[in-house]
Amino acid sequence: EIVGTTLSNNTGTVQGGPSYTFFTGQPNFTANLLPSTTYQVNVSVGTWGDQHIRAWIDYNDDGIFSSSEIIGQSVIALNQGNTGPFPPASFSIALACNPPAGPHRMRIRSVWSTNATFFETIDPCASYGFGETEDYIVTILPAPTCPSISTPILTGSTTNTASLLWPMGCSTATNFDIEYGATGFTPGTGTLLSDVVGVPSGVNMTYVVTGLTPNSSYQFYVRANCGNGDVSAWTLPVNASTPCAPVDVADISDVITCDSYTLPAIAEVTPSNNNGLVLGYFTQPNGGGTQLTGNITTSQTIYIRGVAGACSDQEVFTVTINNSTSSTATEVACSSFDWNGTTYTTSGVYTFNTVNAVGCDSVATLNLTINQPTTATLNVNACQSFTINNQTYTTSGTYIQNLTNVAGCDSTLTINVNIGEPDATSVTETACDSYSWNGMTYTTSGVYTETLQNIFGCDSVVTLNLTINNSTTSSTSISTCDSYTWNGTTYTASGTYTFVTTNTAGCDSTATLILTIGNNGSTTSATTCGSFTWTNNQTYTASGIYNQTLVNAAGCDSVVTLNLTILPLPTATATDNGAGTLTSSAGASYQWINCATNAPIAGATSQTFSPEQNGSYAVTVTNSNGCSATSTCVVVDYIGLDELSRMALNVYPNPTTGEINIAVDGVTESYNVTVEDMNGRLVMNLGALINTNGTYQVNMTNLITGVYFIKLNSNGNERVVRVIKQ
Repeated sequence: EIVGTTLSNNTGTVQGGPSYTFFTGQPNFTANLLPSTTYQVNVSVGTWGDQHIRAWIDYNDDGIFSSSEIIGQSVIALNQGNTGPFPPASFSIALACNPPAGPHRMRIRSVWSTNATFFETIDPCASYGFGETEDYIVTILPAPTCPSISTPILTGSTTNTASLLWPMGCSTATNFDIEYGATGFTPGTGTLLSDVVGVPSGVNMTYVVTGLTPNSSYQFYVRANCGNGDVSAWTLPVNASTPCAPVDVADISDVITCDSYTLPAIAEVTPSNNNGLVLGYFTQPNGGGTQLTGNITTSQTIYIRGVAGACSDQEVFTVTINNSTSSTATEVACSSFDWNGTTYTTSGVYTFNTVNAVGCDSVATLNLTINQPTTATLNVNACQSFTINNQTYTTSGTYIQNLTNVAGCDSTLTINVNIGEPDATSVTETACDSYSWNGMTYTTSGVYTETLQNIFGCDSVVTLNLTINNSTTSSTSISTCDSYTWNGTTYTASGTYTFVTTNTAGCDSTATLILTIGNNGSTTSATTCGSFTWTNNQTYTASGIYNQTLVNAAGCDSVVTLNLTILPLPTATATDNGAGTLTSSAGASYQWINCATNAPIAGATSQTFSPEQNGSYAVTVTNSNGCSATSTCVVVDYIGLDELSRMALNVYPNPTTGEINIAVDGVTESYNVTVEDMNGRLVMNLGALINTNGTYQVNMTNLITGVYFIKLNSNGNERVVRVIKQ
C-alpha cells in the first residue's frame, strides 16, 4: 500500500502464485501522486525473509523502467530464513520535481536474496528464481505551487531541544510549519510551530525545536509554507528522543520517633522535569527489595531513589521506631481508692499518662470497683421470741448487729422487735339469709369458731355467735282496662312490677305484681287519589284525621286512628275539532284508549290524538301527583267520507228504526253497497245497485242500535254515509 492514497492491495502470500500481475480496474489498484512529494510504502511478504524490494514509475511511458525512474527500495527480514510471517517493510518513495502529469505505470518487484545490498541491483525486467512483480497505474498530478521538501532527519538533541535537517528537494521555501508530539500521535493533534524560518545549510535547511521535555520520544512532521495559505504536503515523520536530565533527590535526615513514621513526599533539589520520572522509597539500594509507602512501624534503613531513563539518584537515611507502653490494673475497694496521687470514690475505668524510658507514651489503665457499706432496718412482730443471725430475742426492743455485706464492706442491721402472746375473742352477729365470715358463708344460726394468727403470729381463737333471719316474697296477678294503682304508684301499661319493704324480722319483703292493661289502639296513615273507603265502610273525599272506637278481645275500648291524605284527581275531557284531531285537557301525561276494547292505543301518549279510522275514543289524564282520570268517549264517524260533486244522494229517514232509502240523482253507474259498524267490521254486503235516478232500500232491522257506515263504490270512487240505527 501507499500510505495516504487509495492504493491498498492484499494479493496474498501463498507460495507458487503468479510471478507477474498487472492490477487494473479497481479503485484500490491506483493512486494520485503529487510531484516532489515523498510517500511511505508498506510491503508485506509471506514466511520467507531475505526479500528485496524496488519500485519504479515509467514517467516517459516508453515501457522501459530506467534507473532515473527508480522511486524507492528496501529489504525485508534479512538473514531470517523461513521464520515468518514478518512485519511489513516500510520505505519512502520520492517523486521528481516536475514529472510528466497523467497516468503512468508503476512497478514493484520483490526478489529473494541473502545478499544484504541486492535491492540496489534489482533489474525491472530480468528473470529471478524467487520473487514477484506487480504493476499498477498511478496518476501524477500537476506540480503543486508549493513543492514538498524531503523527509527530515535528526542531527542531534539535548534534554529540551531537537535539531532537524531536511533536503529542500524541489522547494525554494524559506518558511516552514513543524508539528510534533509523542511518538505515534495523530497528526493534527500535536504542537504546531507555524511559519518558522529555516536556517540554510548548503542545499539543506535546518531548524532547532526548543521547549521539549527531557527523557521523551517525539515524532516531527515538516512542510513548506510558501505564504498566503499555500503549503506543501507534510513530510513523512522523523523520530527523535531527548536525553534525560540529571536527577537530584532531596536527602532526609535520620529519624527517631514513636510507634510509626509516615514517609513524606519525595522531592528533587532542582526539578529535572524528566518525562517518566519515578520516585520511590525502597528497602534495598538501587530500587531493590520492597518499595515502601505510607506508614512504617519498624526500624530500618530506607533508600530514596529517583530514576528517569539513564539518569538516576539515590539518598539513604535510617528510621528508628520506639514503642509506647501500656499497663492495666484491676482493683476492688470499699468507699474509696488512692492511685497515682488521686482518690477515687466511684467505680470506673481511669487512665494515667506518663513517658517511658525511651521517651514514648506510657498509659496505665485502672479498672476500679468501689463498693459501699450498707445499713438496714428490720421491723419484726414475733410470737414469744425472735431469732436472727443466731441471736434470740424474747422481749420487745431495738437491737443492733454489725455484719459484713456480700461486697466485703461493713453492714449495720437495726432490729425493732415487738414480742406478743396468743389470745381469744368472741363476736355476736345477726344477718338476713346468710353471713360471710373468714371466707365461709353461713345460712343458719349457730355458734362457730375459727383459729387464726394475730399480728404477732400467735394463735388467736375467735368465736362467732350468729343469728340468721329470712327474707319474705309474695306475688299478685291483676287485669284491668285503663290503669291500676299499687303501693302508691299508678301503672298504665301491662308488665311485671316489684315492691321491696322490710318484714318484722328486719329483712327484705319483696311483693311482685303481674299486671295486664286491656285498652289498646293503633294508628294508620294512608295517601290516595280522589277518595278512600275505610274499614268502617265509610268513604272519605277530604284529607284529615279520623277515629273509630272498637271493643277488643279483653272487652276494653280500642281507638283506631286514620291519618288520611286525599290527592286531587285531574280533569279529563276529550274534544273533537271535527277535522280528525282529538285534544285532551291539560295534565302531566296522557294515554288514549279505544272505547270499543277499553285497551290503550300504542304510541298515543300526547295531548292530541288523530285517529286513523272511525271509532269511539277516550283519554286517561295523569297529573303531577300521579293521580289519573278518564274522559267520556268521543265518537268519530267521518273518517273516509268523500263528497262527490257529481253524485247527489238523499238518505232518509236518518236516524232509522229499520228501513232506510238511498236516492241517487243524475247518474247511471252501478254501485257496490256495504255496511260497516263503528269498529270497521263488515256487517252487510248488499251487492250492486243499478238504477237511473232511482232509489235503493236497505233493511237494517236486524242490526243492533248504534252508528253504521253505508259505503257506495263505483270505479274507485267511494261515498260513505253515516246512519244511526235506533
